[in-house]
Amino acid sequence: MTSGPQTTPAPIGPNVEPNADAPDATTPADPTALPSQRNVKGDLRAFLEQLLRLQCETARAAAGLVYLAPTEARKPGVAARFARDPQHGPSLLEGPAARALEQVATRALERIERTGELGIQAEHLRLPSARDTFYGSEPAWTVLAAPLAAAGRVEGVSVLVLDTRQAPPTHEAVERVSLTSARFEAFLWEQQCLAEAQQKGMLRETLELLDAAQQAINAHAMAGVLCHELQRRFGATRASVGIERHHRVRVLAVGGSDDPDRRSQAVQLIEDAMDECLAQDAEVLFPAPPELEADPGARRVSRAHEALARHGTPSTVLSLPLRFEGEALGAITLERDAQDPFPPGAVVLLRLVAEYAGPALVTRQLADRGPFRVTRDGVRALGSLVVGPRHTAVKLVLLLILVTLLAAALVPIPSRVAATGEVRAGMSRTISAPFAGYLAIVEAEPGDEIRIGQPLVRMDTSELRLQIAEFEGQRLTAVTERDDANAARELARARLATARIAEIDAQLELLRDRVDRAVIRAPIDGVVARGDLEPFIGALVQPDRPLLELVTPERLVTVRLSERDAARVRPGDAARFTPRATPDVRLPMTIRRVNPAAEIDAGRNIYFAEAEVDPNDPRAAALRPGSTGTVRVHDGRTTALRWLLAPLVDEVRMRLWW
Repeated sequence: MTSGPQTTPAPIGPNVEPNADAPDATTPADPTALPSQRNVKGDLRAFLEQLLRLQCETARAAAGLVYLAPTEARKPGVAARFARDPQHGPSLLEGPAARALEQVATRALERIERTGELGIQAEHLRLPSARDTFYGSEPAWTVLAAPLAAAGRVEGVSVLVLDTRQAPPTHEAVERVSLTSARFEAFLWEQQCLAEAQQKGMLRETLELLDAAQQAINAHAMAGVLCHELQRRFGATRASVGIERHHRVRVLAVGGSDDPDRRSQAVQLIEDAMDECLAQDAEVLFPAPPELEADPGARRVSRAHEALARHGTPSTVLSLPLRFEGEALGAITLERDAQDPFPPGAVVLLRLVAEYAGPALVTRQLADRGPFRVTRDGVRALGSLVVGPRHTAVKLVLLLILVTLLAAALVPIPSRVAATGEVRAGMSRTISAPFAGYLAIVEAEPGDEIRIGQPLVRMDTSELRLQIAEFEGQRLTAVTERDDANAARELARARLATARIAEIDAQLELLRDRVDRAVIRAPIDGVVARGDLEPFIGALVQPDRPLLELVTPERLVTVRLSERDAARVRPGDAARFTPRATPDVRLPMTIRRVNPAAEIDAGRNIYFAEAEVDPNDPRAAALRPGSTGTVRVHDGRTTALRWLLAPLVDEVRMRLWW
């Protein structure tokens, strides 16, 4: 049989578990399987046994077995066995011989997977039996491996053992085995058609039931119609629908009763059974079938259902949860006579009805609410979302973020202006040569502490003194000429001599002044900051070249402020300075003045401010002029949120003229 153009037969599922140790072993029925799947399980095992019997009769095989291939939901193993020869057959299906046949089936499946050929394979083997006692005395057999395929997919292999001592297998026998193997695909197609028909019937039944329930005017009436239809269609003695309210299920409707008394014992037992169903979020059937009791994963707590079943006439109780958006919000409880329990097919159909009835009933209940109830439920849902047990990690993270934002917006913190600063002395003096001359003696070096008036450098005055002696001789000559002219009453010559004397006196005064200034003295108390003149002794120095730089112990810091921060800094503001050389030091300062005019630096406007370091701080003496660091100017208080967003807000205002 060939497959159709649009569909393929469903593969063998996990409901047919092969068992190599027991030929007639079956697995417990799956309570969640569709009825068609349960029929497939029983029918498929029976079909495989019948198919194997037919193949053994056709090929005159002594024995055979069906080996199913492994899938994601099924382990490999033997699904059916048949011994045609009562003398040799049973021994071939147990012990070492059976394991050898399973190996033949495994090799056949591997070859088919590797080559894709679906032909029958034949092997000649010696199969040991329990009566063989010597190695090599085993009888020889011919083993045929016929693949069982459906829609080109191999599901297993039929392994047939032929006794070649009686008659070798003919070509016709092999062909008949191949033809009988094709019945496997036809069987799967038949089962799939039956399953689809049953599923369509269940879907039609569900839609008809929901359509009848949807005709009601409100949720309460809808629940009543649903109970009535469930009783009528499934032969239940009583059907009840309940909705969860305040963590307890409340009966919304009971079949056959327009207004059930919630204080009655029967209604309380029904609500307890519904609570038990919702607590486990699974359907509960009491009494449970034997196949459910045998499966630990399908067992349910059913104390409340047992109490309801024993109340009044003994009955079978089934509860199914009603879900909406994946959350169980209600339950359906059905009671049926204990002598007529719910059939497996009805349980599956009721499960389908509950899956569709839950959203429909909850949606209708939500639509029936008034404005006040809508607002109330919204507030409750929000409160449950905020303080409920779900999404705890997310709530903690959101709470932490909220607390952080509130703290950032409300808790005041010191406001600081960050800037760079450069250390300089409170007062500095540059010492230059008083005149062009040669350096004679250097009495101070960089780092020396100097007192005011202390000699620093001495210039060479030997040439000056020679010039003074020369001019003094010229003056004596000029005085003699003047006196002679006065004696001779030569007034003109006397005036010339007098002018010459005045000129020489001026030169002498200049030279004597230079001699006096040849000793360069400190103008202030301080420290020699620059000027290592030892290598220049005897060298010619010019007045325009600085020789030494003296600085006072007081320290000032020049602060470079950006255009945005300059308006926040005012004279008198407190500040702190951290040198780059010693990041652990925080020196207190006070802003003395802020330059009103900006200066261009690297294409930006920079405002310079001057800050005075506290002179009483002993750490200030360690600051060296020219060193740089970071300045923090305190300009009041702010909040962390404002401190973070202020630059962004200002930038937006500048760009959008806000």
